Amino acid sequence: MGLVIETFEPAERVGFVPRFARRAMGETLWSADLVRKVTALAPLAAPETAERLADAVSLRGADLVRALISRFGGDLEEALAALEDYAGAYDSLADFGRSVAAERYGPGAGFGHLPEAYFEAFAGALIAGGDVFVIALGRDHHLFWRV
Repeated sequence: MGLVIETFEPAERVGFVPRFARRAMGETLWSADLVRKVTALAPLAAPETAERLADAVSLRGADLVRALISRFGGDLEEALAALEDYAGAYDSLADFGRSVAAERYGPGAGFGHLPEAYFEAFAGALIAGGDVFVIALGRDHHLFWRV
């Protein structure tokens, strides 16, 4: 007898639901899609790690989590730790540079007249200096602070 997992699609019967698919209180089940994504990323992950992966996949998407795992050579803990320092997704490096400049110096710091190339160079300097790293997925640049 399988366990019924509720999804936004018609419920499907699953013969095996990993132990980590039950949340802390055992009340909420993950969708079948989330279980598939997490087990595809880390089929042998410990339950606690799988829960953290599920949270990351739900929040940031499986593609970004997969790219982080790949960047860190399959080290799940390093990939999950990097997500804690997520700076955001930007259309361009210039957008990231502008955001950091506004955050550090205040929105009224008079950067409005500066060209895009300035902000792109600023972001490039942060990357080259090792302050941040970038994962590009499609048209988005996902940036992570290195702490």
